[in-house]
Amino acid sequence: MQLGAVRPSHDDLVRPLASEGVAESNIYALHAGLSQSYADAIHDGLVARSPCSHRT
Repeated sequence: MQLGAVRPSHDDLVRPLASEGVAESNIYALHAGLSQSYADAIHDGLVARSPCSHRT
C-alpha cells in the first residue's frame, strides 16, 4: 500500500496483530516506526499529513 493511500480508518492493519498474539509493546514499536516514516514523508513533501497522528 502506498503511503498516501493509508487512512486513519485503516485500523484493520493493526487489529489482526493483537488478535494473533503479538505483544502490545511490539505493536507500539511498529506504530512508532510507521509514525516516524510518515514524519519523514511529510518533511519530504510526499504526503500532507500522517494517519498515525491523533489529530487526524
